[in-house]
Amino acid sequence: MTTSIIVPLGEVRAQDDQGVGTIFYSPVLEKWFKWVLMDTGTAAATPAAGDACGYLATDTDLHTVCIDESDCINVTGAGAIPNETGWTVPTDGQYFWMQVKGIITLSTTVGNTPGAGKTIGLSSTDEIFDATPAAGTQSCGYMINATTLVFLDCPF
Repeated sequence: MTTSIIVPLGEVRAQDDQGVGTIFYSPVLEKWFKWVLMDTGTAAATPAAGDACGYLATDTDLHTVCIDESDCINVTGAGAIPNETGWTVPTDGQYFWMQVKGIITLSTTVGNTPGAGKTIGLSSTDEIFDATPAAGTQSCGYMINATTLVFLDCPF
């Protein structure tokens, strides 16, 4: 974990100006972030603030994320595209600060019978988390309400 960053939170870059895989805690936001590369996948999905991310199946270093679940390691939730006012949403091939821990409002209601207090994990549906993840799917946090408000706690 680093205590200082080169690329300000909320910015995206076409090149790795930060050091891919860098972890940063923001005491102001009370959230953890990881500097990663966005790959929109074979379907060229369009990222949105609050989308769930998984790690790209072909990236053994776990520094490239995707929202097209057919390209992801479906059992490993990576985090989410931050849903902060004024932050830039990454597009394909851009580096960005992905949120890995802390409260976030997701772009889409959690799937699989959501409810407050339920654990969440990466869904097999693009861009979302599921409540009560399937056996073998890694937990990535828990629900605060019954729709989109969650506390992320994804391994990094």
